[in-house]
Amino acid sequence: MKVYEAAKKLYPALSGMDFIKQTCPDKLQLCDSDKINCNCNRHKEFVDNECIKCWSQKISQERIKWLMECKKNV
Repeated sequence: MKVYEAAKKLYPALSGMDFIKQTCPDKLQLCDSDKINCNCNRHKEFVDNECIKCWSQKISQERIKWLMECKKNV
């Protein structure tokens, strides 16, 4: 599953533009730290190719399961 697809599942109230403009996959803890490179300037005013590349990467099923379990327990 891609990062933006996981974000839609976990945070259904966010719109597509919110994903890129107001949040970062790393801030939402959606990144597999060993596989996804989310090391960019998160204080941008405009969406650039780094943002799109980050949101389009795949994350592991284990990470998604962990995030969903955490959300249930909150």
